[in-house]
Amino acid sequence: MKLTWYGQAAFLIEAESGYRIICDPYNPELLGFPPIDDACDLVITSSANDDAHCRHDLVPGEHIWVNALELAEAGGSRAVAGLEVQAIEAMEMLNHPMHDPEQNAMYRFVVDGLNVAHMGDIGNPLSERQLAFLQGVDVLLALAGGEPVVTLDELMRVIARTEPGLVVPMHFRTEHSRQPGLLPVGDFIALAKQASMNIVEADVSTVSIDRRQLPEQQSIMIIPQAGS
Repeated sequence: MKLTWYGQAAFLIEAESGYRIICDPYNPELLGFPPIDDACDLVITSSANDDAHCRHDLVPGEHIWVNALELAEAGGSRAVAGLEVQAIEAMEMLNHPMHDPEQNAMYRFVVDGLNVAHMGDIGNPLSERQLAFLQGVDVLLALAGGEPVVTLDELMRVIARTEPGLVVPMHFRTEHSRQPGLLPVGDFIALAKQASMNIVEADVSTVSIDRRQLPEQQSIMIIPQAGS
């Protein structure tokens, strides 16, 4: 599996078969990140009304779109071209600094034998049901910039409870960020080091992840933003 981080909560995941998934594409004018120019087969968004997470219409070419919140409200699972997408409802932080809190969803799927989970745009402590949803994950795409999403202390609790093999930070401040208040990834790394987690810093924005080569020690992988 190949993984590319575009910025915010947006990723490209490419299977060995060539099947391509884009998660939570954004409006580049809103966030200051480069446009997403890659085509794909499937776009999954954590909601349908958040320009920082839902702009499947800005992804070039034809693709299937799955709104994870709608999926969560309709039973929580859907097969798309042989890929099972699962979702669970979530909510932005109750005291959101920019607008009333809105619903979204966390979601997960399996690519090349790897269980991948995306934390969506959740901003409150995770419930036992939400923690259970993240159990058994190999790769956690994790909200690591602090409020208005989950606090870093809460993220560390989630990691300790669900024990993903590899944590890939997202939704943190970069040199291109326009969203106010986000923390740099160094704040999360400092907490991870205190917890004796292994830190891997990739030097390219597209990395290959093989289930057979996952590190034995729980690790954080920092991926440079594409186009930076």
